[in-house]
Amino acid sequence: LFIRADVPEAKNADYRTESWQAITLPHTFNAGDANQGGDTSRGEKEGVYYRGPGWYRRQLEITPVAGQRYVLQFDGAALVTDAWVNGKSVGHHEGGYAAFRFDITDALRAGDNLITVRVDNTRVPQVAPLTGDFNVFGGLYRTVSLITTGDVHVDLMDHGGPGVYMTTKAISAQKADVGARILLKNDGAQAAKIAVKTRILDADGKVVATAKTAVSLAAGQALPVEQAFTVRRPHLWAGRKEAYLYSVIVEVGSDRVTVPLGVRTVSIAPDKGFLLNGQPYRIYGANMQQPGRKGKGTAVSDAEIDEDMQIMDDMGVTALRLAHMQHPQRVYDDADRMGILLTTEVPLVDEISAGQAFQDNAVEQMQELIAQNYHHPSVALWGLGNEIRHT
Repeated sequence: LFIRADVPEAKNADYRTESWQAITLPHTFNAGDANQGGDTSRGEKEGVYYRGPGWYRRQLEITPVAGQRYVLQFDGAALVTDAWVNGKSVGHHEGGYAAFRFDITDALRAGDNLITVRVDNTRVPQVAPLTGDFNVFGGLYRTVSLITTGDVHVDLMDHGGPGVYMTTKAISAQKADVGARILLKNDGAQAAKIAVKTRILDADGKVVATAKTAVSLAAGQALPVEQAFTVRRPHLWAGRKEAYLYSVIVEVGSDRVTVPLGVRTVSIAPDKGFLLNGQPYRIYGANMQQPGRKGKGTAVSDAEIDEDMQIMDDMGVTALRLAHMQHPQRVYDDADRMGILLTTEVPLVDEISAGQAFQDNAVEQMQELIAQNYHHPSVALWGLGNEIRHT
């Protein structure tokens, strides 16, 4: 249920919602009024669309199990988000384009649970973007999901990322040296001994490398685990020539995390230009705003994202700049399989502030961008900002 207004009492169980609208996610409360633009940096009047709070409520029937953790994942909500479960605050997030998570375990009870979320796309001085030639679509405009896992698990609070970092260290025709950095967390009240099992599978599902590490974690401890692999006769991720993808499966107790792996290296040399796997690689393409549709805003489906990326693929691009902010994960997934290189950036655009709070938020958005997209072989460059006109 949704209402476009500010109703702080909505987090209370006895609040009545007869006037609220039934909606499905993803959802933006600017789908109907954000069609008018206006670039304030060029002296134009800003588009007339609602910038303010909206509230969401969802009843969830669940019986928590001892030894399990329950985490809400928001794939994107603009611009500032607060959430409550059964009236108890479970999290606050500032930033409109990265995924983030709230651990709701301690707020759950057996049976019916009330989840309440407030999302506000008002301009605030400490959160980028402050201005830009685009609309800030408010609401839960990407999906929301519930993750369950054991007390000992791959860390879910690593800036919204999968907690698994795979790095190609060296490549030859005979082998590829690959390193894994896996972030663990013990959210239980007791120390635990556990095995970290990792497998690398080729595109046909055949296991080509494995590692197993025994780990002891104290109660509440977070610990990184390093593993090393050798992939024999590696099949390279070579951009448009061949976008070959391995997959990595990490198992920690009952927890299981899967990420793609593209065996490749990227670099830039003054005399040779951009190098993919040590060889010059021609880069040509386009800037692409985050996917949207008239009448839906940025609350788009995977099929609509695929449609946009298919247009890029049909054009024959070898690279894309994802302007001006972090895009949905589906864009990066499609680029991985299509062999399209990406530069991806945080929304430091047009106007920035010298204040410490703004700088801290910009750093956090950059950490989220990297943690959530490090595992995509399509990502070649990280963007610190763009089109800075006012400071």
